[in-house]
Amino acid sequence: FLLLVTLFWVLCQPAWCGIWFAFFLGFASDLILDAMLGQYALSFVVIAFFARYFTRNQRVLTFVNLWIVVGIALFLHLLIQLFLQEMAGIQFSIIKHWQPLWSSIIVWPVIYFLLKPWRES
Repeated sequence: FLLLVTLFWVLCQPAWCGIWFAFFLGFASDLILDAMLGQYALSFVVIAFFARYFTRNQRVLTFVNLWIVVGIALFLHLLIQLFLQEMAGIQFSIIKHWQPLWSSIIVWPVIYFLLKPWRES
């Protein structure tokens, strides 16, 4: 949920929210989920950087474009988490690791339309 909110603000309000915003929400995720300190912060920063880097030339991001970018960002986030958990030696189920991808892609329109009134015109 926090990654989706971060992506919305970083993509739709780039003047207000950037890499530091992503870092602080990632750090909050680390504390909330009792993860290794910096695990989610690193992932959120990398995702926010690449999302802004690859969409910086787009004047208008349509809903479908944002949905595709968010889907790719979610996949990248889970890939980073997989890599970090493997490096730390954390035991987990590989099938359950990828389940949040589809639910997050499905929930993205709800978050988008709830936050849309604050979107930059």
